[in-house]
Amino acid sequence: MRQAGRVHWIVLLGIIGAVVVAVGFFATFFFGSSPEVQANRFLVALAKGDKAGLMKYGASDMDPAELEKAWEVTLDRGEYYRFAWKIQGSTKQSEDSAVVSILINKGMNSQSYDEPMSIPMIKQDGEWKVAVGELSRKMYPSLP
Repeated sequence: MRQAGRVHWIVLLGIIGAVVVAVGFFATFFFGSSPEVQANRFLVALAKGDKAGLMKYGASDMDPAELEKAWEVTLDRGEYYRFAWKIQGSTKQSEDSAVVSILINKGMNSQSYDEPMSIPMIKQDGEWKVAVGELSRKMYPSLP
């Protein structure tokens, strides 16, 4: 006869394993600085019209005040522009550069389709950022 409250060691091991995997996933996604995570954060900021996020997750040779005005123009012109994306993966080209592959759907209707695009990334001050000047102008209207 079994006693109430006892758990088989395999069940306990499975629960502990699931917790470790979940903690690792959330720590990597929310606190990690991989090219894919930073590219996703940039795209979320672009989709939401978050100028501060675009400034934080993007890198450019432009003067910061000039870049901020350029983002303002971009977000104003793309106010009703909607898109969806799927991150496919990334390729590190060196310690300080990478390319994130995405599929972007710019129409979001029954006739639209996913287009493959790439997001160039550079490492600045230990964090991955989108190289704004190298982004394809087909991705979003009026990029700086």
